[in-house]
Amino acid sequence: MKTVLFISIAAVLALAGLCPAQETCPNTKASQVPARIQDSGPFKRCSVGIAILGHQFGIGGGRCPMLRLITPAHQECRGNVNIGTRCVYEQTLAVRQQRCGCMWTTVIGTDGTGIIEGECVCVDAGTAGTVEDASTETCH
Repeated sequence: MKTVLFISIAAVLALAGLCPAQETCPNTKASQVPARIQDSGPFKRCSVGIAILGHQFGIGGGRCPMLRLITPAHQECRGNVNIGTRCVYEQTLAVRQQRCGCMWTTVIGTDGTGIIEGECVCVDAGTAGTVEDASTETCH
């Protein structure tokens, strides 16, 4: 009797080792998040202005931010349903930072006094953080 019981237990343990545990599939997918540009700080006017004794003052035109953050398009795990798949995080992407300011040119007058025109110019100032990027993979 002990021999039969021993053989039965050995067979169950052997089969348990051959059959991997069933993983559950969360049935979710990665969701697309579009790129985003966020301007902040005090804004200046850069299209048309005046210069008085070397000081420039914008009086018209579009707004030029002091700081611009650029978040790249990426995917996030938000729990959106998709049968037979799972959402997994893959990598991190850099959020870029730019410093902006007015670039002036004298139209009428001397370099220090007159009517000026300009444009908003932004230059790279490194990273301001990261966002995680995800993808969708099939469950096995």
